[in-house]
Amino acid sequence: MKFARTAAIAAACLSVGLLAGCAKSLDSTQVSDAIDTSLTDQFEGDFTVTCPSDIPAEAGNVFTCDVSNATDGSTATVEVTQNDADGNVTWEVVSTG
Repeated sequence: MKFARTAAIAAACLSVGLLAGCAKSLDSTQVSDAIDTSLTDQFEGDFTVTCPSDIPAEAGNVFTCDVSNATDGSTATVEVTQNDADGNVTWEVVSTG
């Protein structure tokens, strides 16, 4: 399924412990995996989610992750917003390609 048809409904709240160690940074692998799982639950596809590394855990911090779907070749950008300094984030698809 193409992202363009479904981007409006692809949003989620991730309330899992996404902090890495004591350094108060988000674990980018856990963020990527959580978004991948959510996308897979919502849509058909073989998703790869790539988020930046060394993301400081700060409430209100916003960053983007790249998503590709190997099933149909579609791509998207996901905007991730940190709700607090404890690793709780929300995300939404902000552009598709």
